[in-house]
Amino acid sequence: AGRTRTEADESFVRLEEQVREKERIQRDSEQELEKVKQRLHQRLQELEPLPELLRATELRLHEANEKLLSYEKRSLDQNKMIAELTAKLEYSSETLEQCRNKASDTQDNNRSLQSRNESMERRLKELEDQNLDLQTGQAKLHESVHQESLRLEEKNREIASLTRQLENSLSDNRRQGEQLRDRYSSKERSYQTRIVDLETQLSQLRADQAKLKREKEE
Repeated sequence: AGRTRTEADESFVRLEEQVREKERIQRDSEQELEKVKQRLHQRLQELEPLPELLRATELRLHEANEKLLSYEKRSLDQNKMIAELTAKLEYSSETLEQCRNKASDTQDNNRSLQSRNESMERRLKELEDQNLDLQTGQAKLHESVHQESLRLEEKNREIASLTRQLENSLSDNRRQGEQLRDRYSSKERSYQTRIVDLETQLSQLRADQAKLKREKEE
């Protein structure tokens, strides 16, 4: 019975260490989830003023954020289950302490406690496996979000290039328009000068004609 209690004590110590480690991992996971959530939220806000051709990417990022929220909810559920197991572990510890103070405890009670501890260990192992799957899913989601961000940046560069091309084209059109106006203005001045010269010549011819007519009449 003494050896069994010692083994049970050691089992409880291991369980307590596993629970504390699980809580630490869970806190780290929650902090990382919060950072990713904040980055996604900020990125979604930055996408608001972009043209319609980026809306599809924005929707994909929104879907990724929804998946991340789903993972976060599952993580909270895992926390709740760990808290319940921790409470059960504390209750088992109290029960074991009572057993130590009672000389009438039997070997069957010790085996029952050991069985309960082993059951909790198996459950904790299952939770660890589930959390590992969750972390793997989160890593894949992070990679998906990263790829979407890269594609979005490429779209931004394409839009910037098209904008520069459009601005250059508009600048060329304005410059060509100014050159045409200058040429038309120069031709107009030349025509006006020619008209004045012709009118002067016509006036001179009329004057000469009138003079010749008078001389002829005399």
